[in-house]
Amino acid sequence: MIVSLGAIALGISGCDLFSSHPSADVAAGYMNNIVGKLIDPQITNCSGDTEKQTCVVSYKRTFAGNSYYEELSMNFQKTPSGWNVLGYSVIKTDTL
Repeated sequence: MIVSLGAIALGISGCDLFSSHPSADVAAGYMNNIVGKLIDPQITNCSGDTEKQTCVVSYKRTFAGNSYYEELSMNFQKTPSGWNVLGYSVIKTDTL
């Protein structure tokens, strides 16, 4: 029974393994190392195939007392362990 629960927990925590699109958590994990913590990250407008996709990632962030809204075009690749970020380009940055 414990083994079954562990498998269920693993399935839930790794849910992007089976998703047809990357999750906002994958994008946030990548960007947190670059710009710091993201506020309300979202992914929209994904296109591509089952192995590689490009999506619009939007979020808010703060830096040096200022707040920003940013949109990125982010490229993802699906691997056996889930979706990984290949790179991104900035679409826009607005000061809030």
